[in-house]
Amino acid sequence: MELMNQTRKLYRQMLRLPSEEQVADTIQAKEDFKNLLEHPGWKRLQNFIATQEDGILQSWKIGIRPDTLFGKTRIQKYDDMQSELKAYKKILKFVEMSIQNGIKYERRLAKSAEADQ
Repeated sequence: MELMNQTRKLYRQMLRLPSEEQVADTIQAKEDFKNLLEHPGWKRLQNFIATQEDGILQSWKIGIRPDTLFGKTRIQKYDDMQSELKAYKKILKFVEMSIQNGIKYERRLAKSAEADQ
């Protein structure tokens, strides 16, 4: 059994697979993020992001004339709002990917536990 554990460790190192601690941490992060998604505060945050996105679209629809100082200021503000929206979307993607990776590692652990029996 000890030889099998050493072989698995070597195999993980060669393939750069995550360690058991990293897998456990990822699974715990999945649980934490799932709990976060059910929290009312998270729903408020999602509503805020949706409102921001609508505001950006509305500001773009108004029409911007870049030949005036007011137009240049609005273009800068629009760019800033786009950057903020991109940051929000990165956070949402991080949460989504963390949950997916946790599910994937849970399945792998269950499969390997099944194979060991």
